[in-house]
Amino acid sequence: NPGLYWVIGYDINHIGQTLYHRLFSPGLGDGANFRIIRDEKTDQWRSYNPNTDRERYSESELSPPMIGEHMIDPKTWHFESRAGNVFRSVRLLNGATICAYPSTGDSPKKGDAVDGIWIDEDIDKGSFLKEWQDRLATNDGWFLWSVWPQVANEALVKTLERGEREKDNPDRAIEVFRLISQDNQYSD
Repeated sequence: NPGLYWVIGYDINHIGQTLYHRLFSPGLGDGANFRIIRDEKTDQWRSYNPNTDRERYSESELSPPMIGEHMIDPKTWHFESRAGNVFRSVRLLNGATICAYPSTGDSPKKGDAVDGIWIDEDIDKGSFLKEWQDRLATNDGWFLWSVWPQVANEALVKTLERGEREKDNPDRAIEVFRLISQDNQYSD
């Protein structure tokens, strides 16, 4: 979708040290070592499973970036710090624009109609959350907050509580997905 997407990290260090790598580096970058392997039955690439694929490790490889260079218009990178991978924005060849914002500062980014927002982990200012969600209304956009359970702030707690209240509503505006590490067959 050639829309506008925001990625939000705690601060500019989170943008450069985590978000950049999760989106644009092989294996999800910086020691994440996310591996893929061809499935023996389907011959399709899938996640490497250390529980069942250990003897085939040599056949596995780091996953390609989620967003590879072949998808990016290289002239559109805008960096706050190129050396630190702190990107401000980039345009993909399909016309989509990805902008990165920290959750710190005096006020949240305002004014744009946004197609999707991804918050990774914690945010500094929970009061920014409503403004970010309001940016999605015009384009009927999506909102994703990926967070480990030990990260708790008032905005996250209220979001989880709202998801719990709406879980049985067929017209719910929010849905919470809990992924439990022990249930992940691809994790050792």
